[in-house]
Amino acid sequence: MHSAAVDCRFRRLTGLTVLLAFLFALSRLGGTQNTTYSHGTSTCLAENDTHGFKLVLTEIDRCGANLYPRLEIEIRKLPIRVQKLIVIGPDNWAFRCVSADLPCEQVLSGEIVFDQLEEDSKAGSKTEGRYELTLRGGAGVERGKFTVHCAVPCSEGASLGGNIQSPRKKPLGQCRLERSQAC
Repeated sequence: MHSAAVDCRFRRLTGLTVLLAFLFALSRLGGTQNTTYSHGTSTCLAENDTHGFKLVLTEIDRCGANLYPRLEIEIRKLPIRVQKLIVIGPDNWAFRCVSADLPCEQVLSGEIVFDQLEEDSKAGSKTEGRYELTLRGGAGVERGKFTVHCAVPCSEGASLGGNIQSPRKKPLGQCRLERSQAC
């Protein structure tokens, strides 16, 4: 009878060990990152010759702060519309920036979709979307949903030229400082 109790405990311990090893291996195989970059700041691209939209996604909602880690998404293929699939590649770029001490790593492929685009960030209006970015070298996939809480003014000469359109097809016009109550 003593050996039956020991045998039962051994089976349970072995089963638990195998289950934990399987779950650990499964989490490593998927490569999906647990970090969610859910807070956004938007602006125009800084280059004088290029019209476009820059979205910086961070884990923390802090307008104007230079936070890490973060995702930087540069959308150059315009116009931007609600539910339009924006593909990361030769025209639209994305970077993952882990810290200020390390260079940002370019993401070679992925997608971003704006589920809602609003003219400004007044209370009750927002810009929301989702992203899925495949990281280099099998490092996994970053995916999540975001809300833009802040819009930073464009530098002189830079604008979007009316290339962001809400569902009402009303152009957003030039970038300007707009802060929500969350900022």
